[in-house]
Amino acid sequence: GAGYIGSHTARFLIERGFLVTTLDNLSTGRREFAQGTFIEGDLGDEQLLEKIFSEEKFDAVMHFAASIEVEESVNNPLKYYQNNVINALWLLEAAIRHGVRAFVFSSSCTVYAEGVTVPIDETAPTQPTSPYGETKLIFENILQWFAPAYGLSSVSLRYFNAAGASLDGALGLANPASTLLIPNALNVALGKKEILRVNGGDYRTQDGTAVRDYIHVLDLAQAHYLALNYLFERNRQP
Repeated sequence: GAGYIGSHTARFLIERGFLVTTLDNLSTGRREFAQGTFIEGDLGDEQLLEKIFSEEKFDAVMHFAASIEVEESVNNPLKYYQNNVINALWLLEAAIRHGVRAFVFSSSCTVYAEGVTVPIDETAPTQPTSPYGETKLIFENILQWFAPAYGLSSVSLRYFNAAGASLDGALGLANPASTLLIPNALNVALGKKEILRVNGGDYRTQDGTAVRDYIHVLDLAQAHYLALNYLFERNRQP
């Protein structure tokens, strides 16, 4: 909730009348980006989760707190299974125990197999090529199995390459260690970095480098909002 996509989504919800509580351990998020009521803490802290869910009555949970660097996940898969699966399960368990029936999960297109037809749709085969993608798919499957068992409705949003910032400049991507192309290009333009490194040389493009589609972070925030409203409407049906 104090990270890039989570903070934009939380702000989007608040602007539409929602009451938002943000839980973030600030490992990559920033305190000044946190929206609504802010609680500093970790998903692996079971006692803190119990305290939060006991003191508040939540209608829904949105989960953005995954570790997200593909290369790091290959070098340190333990971190990714611990945070993206085990810690996420603690959050899910607390939500179920306290009667939450709507869960929106910020997933990733890294769950898909390589070489799938573009544009990718939801019927494309899933075959992650990194521990990061694998952990995202594992948690998606967990949510699907939890639906009939516990009455938890969920939406998992798969996307790639978020970009942009809030129109007033108050929120944005502020991670100096980011490996994403656009912030690194801007840092080179600003003189903060000397070289813009573009990986890849064997793609079927004019110069061999990859061509990527981008989605603006405000469009992503709206997508999460629409997913939440869909779950509310679904849960209201008999």
